[in-house]
Amino acid sequence: PGWLKQLFTDFISFTLKLVLKSQICKEINYVANILADFIQDRAEDFLSFGDIRVNIDITSFPVIKDNYMESHHKGFLNYKNHSVYYNSSIYTPSLLTEDRMLYFWFSEQVLDYLLLGYYLDERLVLTLTGAELKDIFKDDNTESHQQIINEILQDLPMKNTVAKVWSLTRPRITFRPKGTIVEASVAVQIDVSSTEELYFQAETLTTVQTSYGDKKLTLFPTDSIVQVTDFRSSLALSQNEESVRLFLQETVADLGIPAVVNRLGPALTSLLNTKGLSLFEIINPEVIPHEVRNVQGRIFGIRT
Repeated sequence: PGWLKQLFTDFISFTLKLVLKSQICKEINYVANILADFIQDRAEDFLSFGDIRVNIDITSFPVIKDNYMESHHKGFLNYKNHSVYYNSSIYTPSLLTEDRMLYFWFSEQVLDYLLLGYYLDERLVLTLTGAELKDIFKDDNTESHQQIINEILQDLPMKNTVAKVWSLTRPRITFRPKGTIVEASVAVQIDVSSTEELYFQAETLTTVQTSYGDKKLTLFPTDSIVQVTDFRSSLALSQNEESVRLFLQETVADLGIPAVVNRLGPALTSLLNTKGLSLFEIINPEVIPHEVRNVQGRIFGIRT
């Protein structure tokens, strides 16, 4: 009968649709896992340097949503015998727009622990020659500062390393809509001669904005608060200690921190390029901090 033939045809058609749909889903999941593995391997390499490693193993299988694929990763610091773990995750896809092909979402804890690794590895150190220090001071046109600057620079050897800046404790990172806030306790030592030196410690709080373009990472310090907590000097400075402390606070905030940040941008760009970032053509990227408890969203758009 005709109805039996139609029933048989519909049954075969339905069965084929189920088989094909199942096979297509398997292929999509297979491709999704390959893509997730590639991104994970590349991202883990980006976050690793020397003995500093960040374990970003996937915590669950990638999930395919209606219009995007989502994967979650650990973000644990491994440095020699030192490991740091955290379990909180407040990833919120609704905070991301749909005008980018690829998103990377970092919690501030991941980058905070990465910074801890750099601190433990004693990499948060900057040295300056006399010429470099003089170049920093040249932009200070404050009349009350000129006498102190001249007393510091007058016997300074220009070609030798005379200044050292290093982190006394582990810096901390906090993400806010206005930028990344970096809190650090630093020490600065300037060796004017074999017998004369200036040493001070300071607590700093700096807001930094980040952008990426023309294959360069650029950092902009937008706001800095500096408090000198310790000061020692064997220099014969003509002004009293309070005036010198005020000079140091203003100089570090207005000149010192921008000088450090300006050096940090090219250094990070060079490091990322050694990981192969320059091989990618990243179109119209965005770096957007979000204030969602401890989470920052970093967004990169890649067109193919």
